[in-house]
Amino acid sequence: MKKRLKESYLKIKGFKMHYLYIDRQRKDIRSQRSEVRSQKTDVRKAKIEASYPVILIHPFSGSLANWVFNIHSLSRHFKIITFDLPGYGFSYFKGKEIKYSLSLFSEILAEVMENLKIKRASLVGNSLGGQVALSTAIRYPQKIHKLILVDSAGVIPFPLPLREAIKLGINFSSPFLPLVPPPKFVVRAMVNLCFYQPSKVSERLAQDIVEYLAKIDYLKWSKVLSQTFYTIIDEDLRRDVHKIKAPTLIIWGRQDRLIWLCDAYYLRNKIKDSKLVVLDKCGHFPQMEKPREFNQALINFLLES
Repeated sequence: MKKRLKESYLKIKGFKMHYLYIDRQRKDIRSQRSEVRSQKTDVRKAKIEASYPVILIHPFSGSLANWVFNIHSLSRHFKIITFDLPGYGFSYFKGKEIKYSLSLFSEILAEVMENLKIKRASLVGNSLGGQVALSTAIRYPQKIHKLILVDSAGVIPFPLPLREAIKLGINFSSPFLPLVPPPKFVVRAMVNLCFYQPSKVSERLAQDIVEYLAKIDYLKWSKVLSQTFYTIIDEDLRRDVHKIKAPTLIIWGRQDRLIWLCDAYYLRNKIKDSKLVVLDKCGHFPQMEKPREFNQALINFLLES
C-alpha cells in the first residue's frame, strides 16, 4: 500500500487554511470487498466509487482532529481531505476583520477543492459541518458526488422569538466576553452534553479543547463562535433541501440532546432516495462515540454504485 500524507496550508480569501490530505492507494481493489458487507458489491464499480475523494467537515467549535477515529479506516479506501473551517483550529484570517457566515464557509470549501484540483468529491459533515455540506451541495451541485449528513445543524431553525432572544443575549454579552478560557470542569460539562455518556473519548476531547484554548487568542476565537452561531440559528435551508440530487446518507445518534432525531427524519423525507442510519446509545458525535459502526456505514455507502 502506498501512502501519501500531507499537512499544510492554503491561502484563500485572506485566510491561511490548515488542511490534511491523505492518499492511500491499494494495488488490488478486491481486497476491499471483504470489508464491505454487501455481497452485491461489484469490484469494478467499487473501484470507480473509491476514486472520488472524501472531504470531512468538522462540527461547531471543533477542528479536523474531530475525525481522528475515522481517518485511518476511511483512508484505506479513499483519498481523504479534512480541514479546519475558517476561524477554527489553525485556520485563521490574516486581515483585520471578516464576517463569518454559512456562505463564506461554502465558498471556502469550493476554493479548497479548486486549489487541490478536485472536481467532484463526497462531503461528510457533522453538526455545523453538516450545515456547511448541505449549503455547498445546494450552491455547487456539480462539485458533489455523494453527501453524508451526521447530526446536521441547519435543518429546522429555532422559532423566531427564540432566535431573537439568543441574538439579543449574544449582543449583550459580547462586550463582556471573558479574557480567559473557561475552566476544565465547564468544558467537560459542555462536551458531555454531546455524548450519550461520559467516556475516555469525551474526557480526552475535553482535555484537547482545554489545551487548544490555552494556545490561542481566546477573545478572538469567542467572537468567531458568536458569529458562527448566528449562522447556525438564522440560516433556513428548508426551501432548498429538496433540490439536492446527490445520493445522500443521514447518520444520527438516537440520544442526540443538541439536535433531535426528528431533524433526521425531516431530511430523509425531503431528500429524494436518501438513506437513514440511526445509532443507538449515541449522542451528537457518532464518529467519535461509535466509530466502528459509523465507519462501516460510511464505507458501505460510499462504495455503492
